[in-house]
Amino acid sequence: VYKRQGLLGDGGERRGSAAQVEGGELVSARAEDGEEGLAPTSVSVKTMGEAASDGDLERVKQLVEEDPSAANEALNKVGRNPLLTAACEGHLEVVRFLAIEAHADVNKARNDGSTSLMGAAALVHLQIVRFLIHSGLSNLHLTTPDGLNAISGACMGKHVEICGRLH
Repeated sequence: VYKRQGLLGDGGERRGSAAQVEGGELVSARAEDGEEGLAPTSVSVKTMGEAASDGDLERVKQLVEEDPSAANEALNKVGRNPLLTAACEGHLEVVRFLAIEAHADVNKARNDGSTSLMGAAALVHLQIVRFLIHSGLSNLHLTTPDGLNAISGACMGKHVEICGRLH
């Protein structure tokens, strides 16, 4: 995997570079002029949140392999987790991996009480809604402190097909 980034040249100007990362470790760094060099200290490697948001299944698998608890950890101060992130972004294969293979808690809610099913329903990700329902893992009856659930979120957005699936 190559990541583009800027490095400061000898005169302070920015110049491009590419860093090769394998297994989370920097293998080599190359400046645009082809010169091999030492690794920059700020190589950007995708975090779990970025991988889940981007639908990067291989990186998600790698991070879960390195730390199985990463599948359920909150990614930010509002409590968004990898499964909820992938569900809201519409990445079915990442959702499936996290739910089935990584045993992520499908019903784990953000601080506001919203779950992966609620997010997928509100954002019209029908395949993810189908998966979460048919897998039997999602609790359709969970509500936020405001009394909202997956059905109300989908129906408020007038997502008729999702409303029908959830009823």
